[in-house]
Amino acid sequence: MIFDVLDEGGSVAEGRRFSVTNSELGFHTDNSFERAVPRYVMMYCLRVALHGGVTQLVSGHSVLDRLSHSFPNVVDRLKAPFWFDRRGGIALGERQCASYPVVAFDPRGPMIRYLRYYIEAGYAKANETIDPETRHALDVFDRLCVESESRANFLLAEQEVLVVNNHSTLHARTTFRDGAGVKRHMIRVWLQPETNPSPNTPA
Repeated sequence: MIFDVLDEGGSVAEGRRFSVTNSELGFHTDNSFERAVPRYVMMYCLRVALHGGVTQLVSGHSVLDRLSHSFPNVVDRLKAPFWFDRRGGIALGERQCASYPVVAFDPRGPMIRYLRYYIEAGYAKANETIDPETRHALDVFDRLCVESESRANFLLAEQEVLVVNNHSTLHARTTFRDGAGVKRHMIRVWLQPETNPSPNTPA
């Protein structure tokens, strides 16, 4: 799937997806709210922003290792279901939110589904309250992503390409501002080499 990532105006609070706004986007994996999570995400930079738009990466392996050693109870909660807002694109009669664990494992390694804003919006649409244990797990996960020694920050230059494993690498971007008549423009490609979804992908 190929998609243009650029600011079309509007805001996430109005129901827009982050990919068509200039909002700051915390650490996440793409398409975390749908059954099929692409294994790889490729970003090709056509144009940079006037200001901002810094790309950030963190290894999910390093975050999970630290969680396992220091916060095993958080790992247990992350392996249980969370509500995710599906952000539209649903067929008539389908629910606006879906339930998946943030972390699942199979022989190929971890599969991480995460975008904090969409989780909180998912709970709101499911008319459920985020209990203290769940909020603590999300807070710890966010903090370890930011504090991780594997975290990288860089600005993609025009014609540069970034490819990440979307199951085990989280990415983020800072807010940005476009110039007059010139928009920050990324081409995002989702790649799924397997014919069948991961055995741990919930139905």
